[in-house]
Amino acid sequence: MSIFSSHAASWHSDKWYRRAWYIWPQTISLLLIGWLFVGVLLKPPMPPWAVPQTPPPPPKPATPPNPPQANRDITTCFQGNSRDALDACSRLINSDRQKSTEVYFRRAQLYFSNGDYDRAITDFSEFIRLSPNSVAAFNERGWSYAKKGDYDRAIADYTEAIRLDPVWSALPYYNRGSAYEKKGELDKALADFREAQKKGSTTASEDINRIEREIERSKEIERSKYVVNGLDGLSLGGRVSPQSNEYQEYQCTPSQQFGGVTWCNKQRVEKEARGSYRSSYTIAHSRDGIIYYLNRSFEPAFFNAGEANSDIERLSRKFGGQARRFTMPRGLAPVDGLIAVWGKVTLESLDPAGVKELAAGRSPGQGILVDFIGNLTDSARRGLPIYRVTGGPGFVWRQALIPKGAGPCVSSQLIRRLCCQARLTRVLHRHLLIPRIRKASVTDLRQIHPTRESRHLFPACHTTA
Repeated sequence: MSIFSSHAASWHSDKWYRRAWYIWPQTISLLLIGWLFVGVLLKPPMPPWAVPQTPPPPPKPATPPNPPQANRDITTCFQGNSRDALDACSRLINSDRQKSTEVYFRRAQLYFSNGDYDRAITDFSEFIRLSPNSVAAFNERGWSYAKKGDYDRAIADYTEAIRLDPVWSALPYYNRGSAYEKKGELDKALADFREAQKKGSTTASEDINRIEREIERSKEIERSKYVVNGLDGLSLGGRVSPQSNEYQEYQCTPSQQFGGVTWCNKQRVEKEARGSYRSSYTIAHSRDGIIYYLNRSFEPAFFNAGEANSDIERLSRKFGGQARRFTMPRGLAPVDGLIAVWGKVTLESLDPAGVKELAAGRSPGQGILVDFIGNLTDSARRGLPIYRVTGGPGFVWRQALIPKGAGPCVSSQLIRRLCCQARLTRVLHRHLLIPRIRKASVTDLRQIHPTRESRHLFPACHTTA
């Protein structure tokens, strides 16, 4: 009998069998509901220590501080010198992996080597912002400015580099000397090259010799620029020939104001179409014959109306620059005067002590003096301006118009002209004629030691102290 046949027979013949089939599913359902109610809804909270802990996730592997690409960029940036090196430096600067200030300096050097001076200056400036005491950065940025022709900024950077390290600064001194040379400031260039040599530069000696030759060449050019007519071809820095017939015409005496200097003067009466005039020629030279000073004055000088201004304009064209004019103050004396100056010659007002000495008929011993009327003593007594000739090489032109009967030098057109130049290469006394000269001029006081001299160099109305 199969199971299904047995079940059907029991279901029809036994009522308890049928009730069991109705009861057991209900019983199981009640047991399940009770378990849920007791085991889940009425379950007490678990203490914290009994709460199961979720294990932490395993740590991720650490990223290396310099991944392989960064390492390659660093190597390429600091060891290469090609476009790849420049790109590598740029990647390091633009990434977060490498923000070292040295990368800016290195990229600036690469820009400089490629001729991109503007970008080199930008990177050097950023490096200086991050490292403001870097001597090398200021020196390198100055070099970049110099390559662009901006020598003023280059000199400023070299000067800052020298300030930051005044002891071991041969290279900034050398570079600044080069910048000064490019600007034509040869004296400053020479001083910096000499300082670089003192601090250990092995190449500065060649530059020193070159600059010294250039300075001497400039002096020779200047000597030919400022000349005094009528002095038998004599020029500053040249030598007199004591055996020559021309020199024998001069009367020479040792100077009492300038040690080691001989003053020579000759006078003659000369003629031109408009009349006769008296000329005075003066030479000052050293014991070995080197010419320091040349002067010519003549009276009267015949000028038509406006001819004096024409003469000044002619000289301006010759010297390549406009004259600086000093005019006679009105109302101080019955005379009219004009002084014109070219080049680096400057006129300084004589101090009150010197004016007092002149008014008393004595020499103040303050070098070459010039006034408007050609009579220093009379100018001092009248309160007229008196000037010391100082500064650099140049040319001084003076005229004085004195009405008839105004003084011992009487002429309706008495015009005086003083032509003088100065040349000095070494400062001995700053109150002498020229404190520092680089170019040729009429007076060269390189070896002059001041004493006192009371005699006048020129007769009558033309006198000097």
